[in-house]
Amino acid sequence: AKQIKALVDKAVVLIESKGKGAFPELRKKDSEWYKGDAYIFVDDMNGTVLLLPTEPELEGKNLIDMKDANGKLWMRAFIETAKTRGSGWVDYMWPKPGTDKPSKKISYIKRAKMPDGKMVFVGGSIYVE
Repeated sequence: AKQIKALVDKAVVLIESKGKGAFPELRKKDSEWYKGDAYIFVDDMNGTVLLLPTEPELEGKNLIDMKDANGKLWMRAFIETAKTRGSGWVDYMWPKPGTDKPSKKISYIKRAKMPDGKMVFVGGSIYVE
């Protein structure tokens, strides 16, 4: 979990300086940003996916009302965490890549400001089972 937090903190610095220009770097597989089950994602404060290396087909889609296997509105929880606390951990159920079975996952979320002034949040996750 410490590594994920450190990675997100580092990605926030990159995004605050380069904005979307940082995305190609954050998408690279087997880089410090995207290795195995660990990767960085970026969403806006309305729940729209800006960067999701594992599921690029979701980029540009708004997931504000998406629920996990237990009915948790995880995107709303991410936004709430970013808006009220600036950063923090959110737990939810999500299938591991290549599976359909939901597993417990925790994401570290941190608010960031793009060079154009747009507020976003950066996240990194780990599966905990």
